[in-house]
Amino acid sequence: MFPFFDHHDYIKDIDNCDYQSFEEKFISLENFSAVAHACVEFPLFTVCPPAFEPRESWEDLTSSYSISAEIREEMFDAGFHPLSRDLYLKKTYSSEPFADIAPNLGSHVIVDCNYGLFFYEFNGRFLRYGLDQAMFERYRKQIPKHIPFKGQDVLDVGAMRGQFATQNVKKSTSEIVEYSVKSKAELLSIIERVNTTPKSSSLKLWFRGQPSDYMMKDFSSPKYSTALPYRNVTDSSLIPSLFRLNSINQKDYKQYYKDLLETQVYVDSVTSHLGIKDYVLRKNGEDENVDFFKSTAWGLYDSGMTSTAVDQDGNEVYKKETYPGFFALQKSFFLQHYGLPSPVLDITHSLDVALFFAQNQIVKGKYEKVDSSQRPVIYLMLLDENVDLFMPSQGICKEHSLLRPQRQECGFIAGASMLNRNYYSRFISVKIYLDDFVEYANHITPDYLFPSKDEDSFLAELLKVKKDKKLKSIVPFELKN
Repeated sequence: MFPFFDHHDYIKDIDNCDYQSFEEKFISLENFSAVAHACVEFPLFTVCPPAFEPRESWEDLTSSYSISAEIREEMFDAGFHPLSRDLYLKKTYSSEPFADIAPNLGSHVIVDCNYGLFFYEFNGRFLRYGLDQAMFERYRKQIPKHIPFKGQDVLDVGAMRGQFATQNVKKSTSEIVEYSVKSKAELLSIIERVNTTPKSSSLKLWFRGQPSDYMMKDFSSPKYSTALPYRNVTDSSLIPSLFRLNSINQKDYKQYYKDLLETQVYVDSVTSHLGIKDYVLRKNGEDENVDFFKSTAWGLYDSGMTSTAVDQDGNEVYKKETYPGFFALQKSFFLQHYGLPSPVLDITHSLDVALFFAQNQIVKGKYEKVDSSQRPVIYLMLLDENVDLFMPSQGICKEHSLLRPQRQECGFIAGASMLNRNYYSRFISVKIYLDDFVEYANHITPDYLFPSKDEDSFLAELLKVKKDKKLKSIVPFELKN
């Protein structure tokens, strides 16, 4: 980490540097960016674009694919992207999977950046390869034994849990159970059914409310069936804020680089303001059982590096244990709740909080009630602590008393990355549409959920950083009066 870097120095001449120099700058940024370190599921391309060539060249770069230029353009507009094989080798320093699978694809392969899939042609058919095989293997063990496992079933894990929990098994593992309600009583009845159905004790129920069920691009038309057969189901979009930046959507990676730099300025200031040290000091004889992650799903991410200090006689004085994964997630979680770009997704234990966010939306800095014709939705997520990457706010906030996470009774899911942006959609178990206004607790108001800077010192610090550092693109969310 470079806690006191001057971001203005980093962006000097960035607009005029060539693509090779820009690649090097971006890889360097990815190596110390906290939001990059929080992209835990697919670590090879966390925030770095998979290719830096300009958008107008992508058709030529992928001409070896027998897909019409028209469909390729639609794919590129919807989150597909060329991946440079040279850049892959430069970043990973290991052999690439593409050479053996599809050696004739040329310098760039096409990746579905919403699902972490590289796809290729074999004997006239389009096949897919998951870029994070460790994640696929982890979920393979969780698929019910009577369901023939296919690679894309990893995308259906939430839907399968919802079908079993509601005892509403569908013909397809991809189909998410849906309900419509007009009252709190109807809503609570469905939740009670989910909670009382026998299921694994490792499954925990979480909520997320949204003013509408925003959807990914629909590729279900027959014209896409040859190239994109696995996209015949249109998923909800749960792409986290970091990967919804305008600079990414516009393929303006130099602006995206600047956005990430500004985000890191907030990270470094937050680290100093909260006294986060990124390590734990243990005196000789103190308990060494550090357990930041209560779930076994985190694997190697739940590990630290230890250095030992000794006195002049060689006696151990203390051990310094660094946990880069936990602290990167912690900082990203703080950013997320204050309206700054983050790769994690916020969820809540509180049905009342979820109902607020489902039935209110931001209009010019204020929350206004939405019309039920928008079909507000509550997502029920059954998360498995043995396999899913999630954590309650108590575990991540620890001694830092941040008001927003506390009042929103929240937690987060991790796992999304630059090449797996819609990762969180797979955890939707049940969708409940609100066809009429459903009441929630009286104290759940915008002012309660988003206290002002006079009450919330952390928000005040973020606003001060924006002003003092002259940040232009990335702005914390502050409720307007």
